[in-house]
Amino acid sequence: MLVTLIYLSLLLQSGLAVVVQQSGDQVSRPGDKVMLECSLGQGFIMTSYTMYWYRQNHYAAQVEFLTKEHDQSEGRLQSTIAASKNNFSLQITDLLLTDSSTYYCAASHSDAHGPGSHTNTKSDCSIQHAGRRKLWHVWFVENE
Repeated sequence: MLVTLIYLSLLLQSGLAVVVQQSGDQVSRPGDKVMLECSLGQGFIMTSYTMYWYRQNHYAAQVEFLTKEHDQSEGRLQSTIAASKNNFSLQITDLLLTDSSTYYCAASHSDAHGPGSHTNTKSDCSIQHAGRRKLWHVWFVENE
Protein backbone atom coordinates (compact mmCIF):
# COMPACT_ATOMS: atom_id res chain seq x y z
CA MET A 1 0.00 0.00 0.00
CA LEU A 2 1.48 3.33 -1.04
CA VAL A 3 0.88 6.64 0.57
CA THR A 4 1.32 9.64 -1.69
CA LEU A 5 2.39 12.79 0.06
CA ILE A 6 1.82 16.02 -1.77
CA TYR A 7 2.52 19.27 -0.12
CA LEU A 8 2.10 22.75 -1.44
CA SER A 9 3.80 25.60 0.31
CA LEU A 10 2.64 29.14 0.51
CA LEU A 11 4.21 31.85 2.59
CA LEU A 12 1.99 34.71 3.60
CA GLN A 13 4.06 37.80 4.24
CA SER A 14 2.53 41.14 5.02
CA GLY A 15 3.62 43.47 2.22
CA LEU A 16 6.98 41.80 1.57
CA ALA A 17 8.22 39.35 -1.06
CA VAL A 18 9.70 36.30 0.64
CA VAL A 19 11.53 33.43 -1.04
CA VAL A 20 10.16 30.02 -0.03
CA GLN A 21 12.06 26.78 -0.46
CA GLN A 22 10.56 23.30 -0.31
CA SER A 23 11.69 19.81 -1.21
CA GLY A 24 8.76 18.96 -3.50
CA ASP A 25 6.34 16.04 -3.81
CA GLN A 26 7.20 12.70 -2.26
CA VAL A 27 5.84 9.17 -2.46
CA SER A 28 5.97 7.33 0.86
CA ARG A 29 4.76 4.11 2.41
CA PRO A 30 3.08 3.84 5.80
CA GLY A 31 5.84 3.71 8.37
CA ASP A 32 8.20 5.87 6.29
CA LYS A 33 9.35 9.35 7.28
CA VAL A 34 8.95 12.75 5.65
CA MET A 35 10.78 16.05 6.18
CA LEU A 36 9.10 19.47 5.83
CA GLU A 37 11.53 22.34 5.33
CA CYS A 38 10.96 25.96 6.28
CA SER A 39 13.19 28.93 5.55
CA LEU A 40 12.84 32.68 5.71
CA GLY A 41 13.50 34.74 2.61
CA GLN A 42 16.40 36.99 1.81
CA GLY A 43 16.73 39.82 4.28
CA PHE A 44 15.10 37.88 7.12
CA ILE A 45 17.37 36.53 9.85
CA MET A 46 16.03 33.42 11.59
CA THR A 47 17.79 34.31 14.85
CA SER A 48 15.48 37.36 15.07
CA TYR A 49 12.43 35.08 15.19
CA THR A 50 11.08 32.27 17.32
CA MET A 51 10.07 29.45 14.97
CA TYR A 52 7.03 27.19 15.49
CA TRP A 53 5.30 24.22 13.84
CA TYR A 54 1.51 23.83 13.86
CA ARG A 55 -1.01 21.70 11.99
CA GLN A 56 -4.71 21.77 11.25
CA ASN A 57 -6.49 18.51 10.41
CA HIS A 58 -9.21 20.09 8.27
CA TYR A 59 -10.78 23.44 7.48
CA ALA A 60 -12.33 25.07 10.57
CA ALA A 61 -10.63 22.58 12.92
CA GLN A 62 -8.56 23.90 15.80
CA VAL A 63 -4.93 24.61 14.97
CA GLU A 64 -2.72 22.22 16.94
CA PHE A 65 0.64 23.40 18.29
CA LEU A 66 3.32 20.81 17.53
CA THR A 67 6.66 22.25 18.61
CA LYS A 68 8.88 25.32 18.61
CA GLU A 69 12.60 25.72 18.04
CA HIS A 70 14.84 24.12 20.67
CA ASP A 71 11.92 22.19 22.25
CA GLN A 72 12.71 18.64 23.32
CA SER A 73 11.10 16.54 20.58
CA GLU A 74 9.32 13.35 21.56
CA GLY A 75 7.54 10.65 19.60
CA ARG A 76 7.22 10.68 15.81
CA LEU A 77 7.65 14.45 15.35
CA GLN A 78 11.13 15.98 15.48
CA SER A 79 11.96 19.61 14.76
CA THR A 80 15.45 20.83 13.94
CA ILE A 81 16.69 24.39 13.55
CA ALA A 82 19.86 25.48 11.80
CA ALA A 83 19.54 29.24 12.15
CA SER A 84 22.92 29.87 10.53
CA LYS A 85 21.58 28.09 7.42
CA ASN A 86 18.19 29.80 7.73
CA ASN A 87 16.45 26.41 8.03
CA PHE A 88 13.77 25.03 10.35
CA SER A 89 12.53 21.53 9.59
CA LEU A 90 9.94 19.07 10.85
CA GLN A 91 10.50 15.34 10.45
CA ILE A 92 7.53 12.99 10.82
CA THR A 93 8.47 9.32 11.23
CA ASP A 94 6.30 6.21 11.00
CA LEU A 95 3.78 7.96 8.72
CA LEU A 96 0.10 7.29 9.34
CA LEU A 97 -2.93 8.25 7.26
CA THR A 98 -4.00 10.37 10.24
CA ASP A 99 -0.98 12.62 9.60
CA SER A 100 -3.02 14.20 6.80
CA SER A 101 -3.13 17.87 7.79
CA THR A 102 -2.26 21.39 6.80
CA TYR A 103 1.15 22.12 8.36
CA TYR A 104 2.26 25.61 9.32
CA CYS A 105 5.72 26.93 9.94
CA ALA A 106 5.31 30.18 11.85
CA ALA A 107 7.79 32.88 12.79
CA SER A 108 7.19 35.26 15.67
CA HIS A 109 9.45 38.27 16.17
CA SER A 110 11.74 37.49 19.11
CA ASP A 111 13.91 40.60 19.37
CA ALA A 112 11.65 42.41 21.85
CA HIS A 113 12.04 40.72 25.22
CA GLY A 114 12.54 42.00 28.71
CA PRO A 115 10.89 44.59 30.96
CA GLY A 116 9.09 47.33 29.11
CA SER A 117 9.57 45.83 25.66
CA HIS A 118 6.88 44.36 23.46
CA THR A 119 6.17 43.32 19.91
CA ASN A 120 3.00 43.68 17.88
CA THR A 121 3.58 40.58 15.76
CA LYS A 122 0.47 38.41 15.82
CA SER A 123 1.22 34.87 16.95
CA ASP A 124 -1.99 33.23 15.74
CA CYS A 125 -1.89 31.00 12.70
CA SER A 126 -5.29 31.78 11.26
CA ILE A 127 -5.12 31.99 7.48
CA GLN A 128 -7.27 35.14 7.63
CA HIS A 129 -4.45 37.13 9.24
CA ALA A 130 -1.42 38.02 7.15
CA GLY A 131 1.69 37.21 9.12
CA ARG A 132 4.98 35.36 8.75
CA ARG A 133 4.18 31.70 8.28
CA LYS A 134 4.62 28.90 5.82
CA LEU A 135 1.79 26.57 4.93
CA TRP A 136 1.82 22.99 3.69
CA HIS A 137 -1.29 21.22 2.49
CA VAL A 138 -0.51 17.57 3.17
CA TRP A 139 -2.66 14.82 1.73
CA PHE A 140 -2.14 11.10 2.14
CA VAL A 141 -3.83 8.98 -0.52
CA GLU A 142 -4.21 5.28 0.08
CA ASN A 143 -3.73 3.23 -3.11
CA GLU A 144 -5.38 -0.16 -3.33
